[in-house]
Amino acid sequence: MSREPDMPEDEDTGDLFGRTLFVDLLMNSNIMFVVALVFAVVVATAAAQPDQKPSVFSTFGDYVLIVNWPDESLDDVDLYIRDPFRRVVYWNGKEVNLIHLEHDDKGLMGDTVSLNGKSYELTKNEEHAFIRKAVPGEYVVNVHMFRKFSKGSVPVRVQLVSLKGNGEKLYERTVNLDGQGAEDTAFRFTLGEDGSVASFGNQLELFVDDKSKGSGGMGY
Repeated sequence: MSREPDMPEDEDTGDLFGRTLFVDLLMNSNIMFVVALVFAVVVATAAAQPDQKPSVFSTFGDYVLIVNWPDESLDDVDLYIRDPFRRVVYWNGKEVNLIHLEHDDKGLMGDTVSLNGKSYELTKNEEHAFIRKAVPGEYVVNVHMFRKFSKGSVPVRVQLVSLKGNGEKLYERTVNLDGQGAEDTAFRFTLGEDGSVASFGNQLELFVDDKSKGSGGMGY
């Protein structure tokens, strides 16, 4: 019987197949590495970024006046604001026209509560007064040392902050109250017809005297 000669093997076929497989694996590995690297960068960047979600709570009003004095102080500082109608908002008249005082901070007095044998203390000394709607005219902002326990002068910082947009601080001034009964005008400001601040000043004008204490929403 005749026998057909064996077909010669292509010596390059196996080698080519092996090289192709190696190249494919290498490319796939590189792609996977790049994807993993990009993912890691994205995760790291997201972790480094602050939470940009808008707050679900927004404070109602156009402006807020903030007064604060040294934390943990026993001193009782009061905020007074006279509006364009010459009515004064303060601790004993917390809501007048379109302004309201959020809280009468008495230093550390009343800032500690106990529950189940454990004490909870708020050491920050701060008061807020909100202008719910901007009314054109002049506003005068005073601070008064109602009761003083510390020695020496006490720095009291007063700020006017816009509640529109991102909450821009428009003005800030620190005054020093030397003793019990001391009072000072932190600043005064004027709102225009469009509700924006037209001017600032700090001409002194005192509100507190023995007769006025206890008269809520006192007028001048």
